[in-house]
Amino acid sequence: DLIFFINKNDYADSLSVSPVAAIKNAPIIYLDKTGSIDTASANYLKSVKGKVKNAYIIGSTEVISISMMTNASAALGLTGSKAIQRIAGCNSHDTCIAINSMFKSVLSSTGICVAKGLDFPDALAGGVFAALYKAPLLLAADRLSEAQTKFLQNKGAENIYVFGGTGAVSDELAKRIADAGKTKPNA
Repeated sequence: DLIFFINKNDYADSLSVSPVAAIKNAPIIYLDKTGSIDTASANYLKSVKGKVKNAYIIGSTEVISISMMTNASAALGLTGSKAIQRIAGCNSHDTCIAINSMFKSVLSSTGICVAKGLDFPDALAGGVFAALYKAPLLLAADRLSEAQTKFLQNKGAENIYVFGGTGAVSDELAKRIADAGKTKPNA
């Protein structure tokens, strides 16, 4: 009864929502920014039409246009207050925080998972771990955004799981993440 729509060229948004999608057993459907829905996806959406209660576009209108969002809503038969909702931040890192905040009841772990946001291998493997432990995934950059810092302060994670070596997430960044959440990173 839940579907996520992602731009097919934006792996960061896919990684960000992957723990929630795995926990909720929800498909992730890949779309172009504009145009029409590809035939295979359209056929799948037709097969679940009327069964989906909640659907989300992940990313801003720069990632998936309003017209594509309208096409996806129509394909699912979702209109009015039941139309697809958009989850977005000002960039991929903050979109990840918006997802974590929207689904905080699903991501109920006392831990948080961290992976480099500009490269996907560590986040891909880490997303599986995050789903298993119902932990939010934080896509890291060289510095924390205001939204990330606020999220970490509100989360107050007991454990931080950093994926990848220090070339992916530096010890300094791991410490800043831990300090923001007033926690100590796991080695």
